[in-house]
Amino acid sequence: DSTNEIQTLTISNDTIYLENGGFVKLPFDKVFDGDSSATNEIQTLTRSNDTLYLSKGGFVTLPAGNDTSATNEIQNLTISGGKGTIRLSDGGSVILADSSATNELQTLTRSNDTLYLSNGGFVKLPLDEDIDSTNEIQTLTISNDTIYLQNGGFVKLPFDKVFDGDSSATNELQNLTRSNDTLYLSKGGFVTLPVASDTSATNEIQNLTISVGKGTIRLSDGGSVILADSSATNELQTLTRSNDTLYLSNGGFVKLPLDEDIDSTNEIQTLRISNDTVYLTNGGFVKLPFDKVFDGDSSATNELQNLTRSNDTLYLSKGGFVTLPTGSDTSATNEIQNLTISGGKGTIRLSDGGSVILADSSATNELQTLTRSNDTLYLSNGGFVKLPLDEDIDSTNEIQTL
Repeated sequence: DSTNEIQTLTISNDTIYLENGGFVKLPFDKVFDGDSSATNEIQTLTRSNDTLYLSKGGFVTLPAGNDTSATNEIQNLTISGGKGTIRLSDGGSVILADSSATNELQTLTRSNDTLYLSNGGFVKLPLDEDIDSTNEIQTLTISNDTIYLQNGGFVKLPFDKVFDGDSSATNELQNLTRSNDTLYLSKGGFVTLPVASDTSATNEIQNLTISVGKGTIRLSDGGSVILADSSATNELQTLTRSNDTLYLSNGGFVKLPLDEDIDSTNEIQTLRISNDTVYLTNGGFVKLPFDKVFDGDSSATNELQNLTRSNDTLYLSKGGFVTLPTGSDTSATNEIQNLTISGGKGTIRLSDGGSVILADSSATNELQTLTRSNDTLYLSNGGFVKLPLDEDIDSTNEIQTL
């Protein structure tokens, strides 16, 4: 029978055709429309009061303000890869709902004389009265942009008909533009930004910077505060002893003098401190002056202070102040930000965004240099201890752990 032979398979728009008749229409959402990304779907942008909403989820609350200038709140709009997150430069983001290009694929199966698509749709094959077993049904495969028949024959799909995981023509990328106080999407949809009554151009966002050394935080339009300690190179160290050598945990050591004392009654004693008193194990003690008790900070010039504000002036509790620049802004409610600092190494944050990480925010862990002069050990920031006089000339019996 010459009427049921191998046929050529072609595709036109949303329909697959067999050369001698028979076709199947693909569902409208399975027709390739030139867009292979499922992460750039069209959404409707709406506004209710001070909030912008996207139709597929996500919203951002617009800042309240009385600013009548539409030129001083512009933000940059960016989008990341992967699932896709749209971010505004001053905060606010929305995660796109669909980032998968593998969730519209269908499985093609056959039962008797019918081909089925897993998401719906089928075509009945014509009745085959052919008794020739050499020209029968063939396996259909696809590789990249080409569909192959098992016994030969193929068709190349046009580049814009290759299915790439996105069969919807209603979710394309759009351009976002702004004209005066209105944001527009290129395929339709817009939102009008709220009118503000701020007519001052002198009270806008400022840059936050930090200097080296002890550290001064400055605002770009004026105002600063000096940090007690911003250095990570002056930390507290552990003092250990091995044989005749004292070691600091971050490096540095000093060798103790050789002990040739042969008298076993005048040996090394353990030195301990309790509150403001240094004790020897065999008796004897000395009380440290109240201002010489080590509390983690041997400097009297870098103490912690409280920062307070009165009207336009910032005050430090131990003296020192700075007057904030006077502006022409008549609104006292739309630019003030809170300044906070976290623990550990310390991160200083502004409540409306912007931060700086401190190398070291603690004033209680300064590095000190350990030196020895004759029988006395000195710390560079103050404090010392006298080693007991040892007249023992026997060098084989003495050294103990300090």
